[in-house]
Amino acid sequence: MVNMDMVGRLRENRLTVFGSYSSPQLPKALEGLNHRHRFDLTLNNDGVGASDHGPFYYKDIPSVFFFTGTHAEYHSPADDWDLINAGGEAQVLNFIRDLVRWVDSLDEALPFQKVKESAPAGGGRTNMKIKLGITPDFSRQVKGMAIQAVSPGHNADLAGMQAGDILVAVDGREIAGIREYMYRMQDLEAGRKTVFTVLREGQLLNLECILK
Repeated sequence: MVNMDMVGRLRENRLTVFGSYSSPQLPKALEGLNHRHRFDLTLNNDGVGASDHGPFYYKDIPSVFFFTGTHAEYHSPADDWDLINAGGEAQVLNFIRDLVRWVDSLDEALPFQKVKESAPAGGGRTNMKIKLGITPDFSRQVKGMAIQAVSPGHNADLAGMQAGDILVAVDGREIAGIREYMYRMQDLEAGRKTVFTVLREGQLLNLECILK
């Protein structure tokens, strides 16, 4: 199954493919195809994430999710048509076309393999009462959660987080990836003093904020 969810904002030629390891044959195939397309390609091995391909993955069907990254306008009315990188989207679609043609040329169906999940099973959303106002950077393979952008005036900004930081703990509880981040966020409440630990230029910083 091929899912295209947010492929219209290609920047710096960076393309992430979630579910890249949902078949043992996929990583080599994706890397091989990229010799022609030359993206700054990230094959994400943390799982399939929460999107429309999830139900296919949970039926043991190899599933990939092409993604050009979150941005400051993500899930807001400001995300309008004039921000689309049409040329970049065409590049992504050409890559996907070649992948689909490769799959179609196989004599047998792609074998499936389970991968480490990065979101709750079933692709459901968690019940988060607090929003930090950060945009995750899924293209960076790091321990923790890389931050691509920080929205002015929101909790993360008030705490002093910056784009490029890696969030590694909340109130001393480790964050290894997006899954732990989502679970930690469920426990946060407005009015509570919270300590966020970030890695910035090789240094660990504890940033405090009264959540709103």
